[in-house]
Amino acid sequence: MYALLATLRVALASPLPLVLAADAASPDLEAWWRAGELVLRSGGPTASHAVRPLLGPDPVATPADLDGWSRVVPLTCPGPSPVRAVQGAPPAGVDLRLEGEADALTVHLAVNDEIRAVGALGRPARACALWLAQADRLPGLEVMLAWETPDGAHRGLTVWHVPEAAIPVAPTAAAAPPAQ
Repeated sequence: MYALLATLRVALASPLPLVLAADAASPDLEAWWRAGELVLRSGGPTASHAVRPLLGPDPVATPADLDGWSRVVPLTCPGPSPVRAVQGAPPAGVDLRLEGEADALTVHLAVNDEIRAVGALGRPARACALWLAQADRLPGLEVMLAWETPDGAHRGLTVWHVPEAAIPVAPTAAAAPPAQ
C-alpha cells in the first residue's frame, strides 16, 4: 500500500503534458488571434481562404476584419532572444518558459514557479513568439508558439491546450495581445 501511495504522489507531482491542438507551417504562414478565435492562412494578403484549425480542417473565408485581430506569427523572427515576453494577461502566478536549443524546444507552464505542464515542439526550429491566450471557444487556455525553421524558409504555429488540472483556479480569458 505504501508503494502505491508513493507512486501516486510522484505521478501527481510530475508535470502534465500540454495537449497538441494544432500544428501548421508554410513559407508564408500568417496567423491572427482574437479572444476565442484563431485563423491561419497561406498565400499572402490576397488569399481569400483561411482555416480555423481549432474548429476543424475545412477552409473558410478569410475574415474581412483582420485589422482588428492580433497577429500571432510575426512577419520576421526577432533577434537572438527568441521570446520577448509572454503576451496577454495570464492568471496570477502563471508563467511560460521556453527551454532547450533549436533542435529541442520545450514549453514549460509554471504556476508559482512550479512546472505544471510541458510541451515539446518536436522539430528543429527557432522560437519567434510565445503566447498564453484563450484561442478557442472552449473553457481553458492555450499556449501558442510561433516559430521558423533554422533556414528561415518556413514559419509555423504550434498550439497546445493547457490541461485543466495544470492551472488550479479557473482563469478568465487572457487579454488581447498587443497588435504587431
